[in-house]
Amino acid sequence: MDVKTVTLNVNEVPCNADFEGFTKRSSVLIQVFSSTADLEYLQQVLDKIQEFIPHAVVIGVSSDETINAANVYSSNNIVLSIIGFTQSTLQLAYCEDAKDSKSAGNELANKVVQSDTQLLISFCDAASINGEVFLDGVTEYRNNLLIAGGVAATATFTDTYIIAGDKIIQRGAVMVSLNSEKLEVYRDNSFGWQQVGQEFTITKSKDNLVESISDRTPLSLFHHYLGQNIVDALPGIGSAFPLIIKRDDFVFARGIIGLDGESFIVSGNVREGDSVYIGYGNPASILENNFLPNRISENMDAPEVIFSYYCEGRKLFLPRNIVEYEIESLSKLAPYCGSFTLGEFYTSNKAHRLLNFSSTVIALKESENVKHTTESGEQAAPVPEFFELVSEGLFNFIDTRTKELSYLAFHDELTELPNRNYLNSKLGYAIEKAKARGQKLALLFIGINELKDINDMVGYAHGDEVLKDISRRLKKELGDDDTLVRFNDDEFVHLVENTNASSELASSELASKAEYILQYFKQSVKVDRQESYITASIGISQYPEDGHDTDSLIKNAHTAKNLLQVECQNCYQFYKDEMQHDLIERKFLEDGLRGALKKNEFVVYYQPKINIQTNKIIGAEALIRWNHPERGIISPLDFISVAERTGFILEIGDWVLKVACEQANEWVGDYLKDFRIAVNLSARQLEKRSLAAEVLEVLNKTGLPSQSLELEITESMIMKNLDKMIDNFKLFNDAGVTLSLDDFGTGYSSLSYLKQLPIGHLKIDKSFVSDISDNVDDQAITSAIISMGHNLGITVIAEGVETEAQLAKLKEFGCDEVQGYYFSHPVTADDFTQLLVGN
Repeated sequence: MDVKTVTLNVNEVPCNADFEGFTKRSSVLIQVFSSTADLEYLQQVLDKIQEFIPHAVVIGVSSDETINAANVYSSNNIVLSIIGFTQSTLQLAYCEDAKDSKSAGNELANKVVQSDTQLLISFCDAASINGEVFLDGVTEYRNNLLIAGGVAATATFTDTYIIAGDKIIQRGAVMVSLNSEKLEVYRDNSFGWQQVGQEFTITKSKDNLVESISDRTPLSLFHHYLGQNIVDALPGIGSAFPLIIKRDDFVFARGIIGLDGESFIVSGNVREGDSVYIGYGNPASILENNFLPNRISENMDAPEVIFSYYCEGRKLFLPRNIVEYEIESLSKLAPYCGSFTLGEFYTSNKAHRLLNFSSTVIALKESENVKHTTESGEQAAPVPEFFELVSEGLFNFIDTRTKELSYLAFHDELTELPNRNYLNSKLGYAIEKAKARGQKLALLFIGINELKDINDMVGYAHGDEVLKDISRRLKKELGDDDTLVRFNDDEFVHLVENTNASSELASSELASKAEYILQYFKQSVKVDRQESYITASIGISQYPEDGHDTDSLIKNAHTAKNLLQVECQNCYQFYKDEMQHDLIERKFLEDGLRGALKKNEFVVYYQPKINIQTNKIIGAEALIRWNHPERGIISPLDFISVAERTGFILEIGDWVLKVACEQANEWVGDYLKDFRIAVNLSARQLEKRSLAAEVLEVLNKTGLPSQSLELEITESMIMKNLDKMIDNFKLFNDAGVTLSLDDFGTGYSSLSYLKQLPIGHLKIDKSFVSDISDNVDDQAITSAIISMGHNLGITVIAEGVETEAQLAKLKEFGCDEVQGYYFSHPVTADDFTQLLVGN
């Protein structure tokens, strides 16, 4: 590998001598790092390169300053990095005015990547290409590629451009692949910005606009933690206080480059769910942690060339002498050059990332025996020139504020209980102590079940007061010697140390403690005269049976709690290994549900409803099935609860309603004018105030008469918030849509619902029908329901009819309609049409 770097001063163009020794190389890569705004001059440089070495692969990027060896060159200079490869090949591609950033990254990777590609170098302009989305396109093509380069910069952050061959492109991207099994590549980055205070979460964002952090506006968060002076200096001071993002255990920064009201515009995309900290860059600390030269030397013996893509944000904040020191330390290892970018492309753990506030480096080596002339010797570290950019008072403020934030880092602001960070630290120490002493310990993971309903019905401020009351009383009940942590919004964790050495006795003690806690939850919580009844679910994990480390114990207790919440309230259970299978199954269903609707995997089946006197079909119940590509038909019993929990049920419910109404309209027109289709509503759908309007819109679009639609609800759904739903029910009644009360007679039966609601049909639960021919109690209950329904003018339907004897009893009691396997299983629309033909 031959390496040469050339610096061109203002209006200077390259000469033939600059390329001496490279003309005979078959593979030559020239990177053009340009800080000139004079594009005519730049074009002259590119034309000269084309003239002297026409077969070279040329790529480049604009920057406000360029780097060559130990020097930073200011505006109007151009640096050429010339590499002649011995065994590597190059493949170039570029695009102009790309359709979108993701497709640009995907298409360029598709054009240049080969089987032996070791590295991609790519640049894009700042105006038309979103760097992070561009990298997503590269990842979509292949995720095990190293990539370097970044987003073009200029002194004004505008009018950026890239270079491909002899073309200057102001809207587009360029990419070159370096291909050879003999090429060694080492990539690294230097960061150094420090996390301050507690961890937050991005709760609302779009691309690079951050609208909400832990449900607070970003500006109010900064005001709370950093004060009015810092807020008044934004976005300029944002170079000193970037957002530190933690994603997939990788930490990087996003600088604040603008304000949109109380939202932040940052220097790269963020995602909802990202962990985030307030950060600050202490130049002394960054200088002290400059380990890049050491790591390169440890991982690659005598690199032949080093490229650096240095973030503008890092350069803007760090004093000039620190920037120069970092650059000089790298230039002592190998020929070195680079540029400043608005975001650096980097690959970590096979994930392509857009970094900010970092210096990313690529070191290359192709030859076995490397000879190059770089300086050696000790390098004196400079004294950071803090006062070039910030006042002494600012850093005094940071030191003081950091101490305050250190408390906040380990305590929950609302309840003042220790938080998740504290639990991780305390539990790690407790495990080590238990291991050394041969003791046991346990975690009780406490989930509050009704908090979401309280927040929705009464408001978040009231919900916060309920949480504070719960935490105070729990702390009082458990005592100061026990560790109680607020783990999440509606979750607490109780750490119990030094439990009984006998597993059986330990379990008995923990069960008693869990029952004691649950007894507390049977008491109402009163806030501002508003009384709330809440329940809890407790999952328990034990050391060492259920895990030997912090993550395992927390995860397993959380798993036990989560699985319990689906089945039981105000209950507890111990973790068991088979729960992982249940969790994996639920995760499998949840992941599949995400794309099932778009992939047309759902199908609606129809079960006939029969007039008991005529034995004729008078309608059908629409029942969803999931035709999974791997498992075939999945029953709703297996996936509806998952859809309810994740919220997918809203989309699924809307889809079933539309499909069923479209199909029923065909049957009404072709076969049976009085045909009724019954569609089940979910609890989530019933919570929507716009439900009636949406249902009536579906009827309007499909043409189905309103009297042909029957909506099935259960008592357990309406008992939670009848007042919230009553307006929808009145609108349904006015429009002629029938309401059917499903599973009547189980759980919460109350005559008040029949009195308050415009119920047109009662559906007797199949649990009463299954033994009706022999069981006198079931006969009495069924007869009473039918009689009561008729007295109220309500049609009564019995489900689950499977035998002639059951049908005979229902006829005897005067039931109006029936459905069940005796007549037909649920069938496809085509098969149901055949049933109508024979009807």
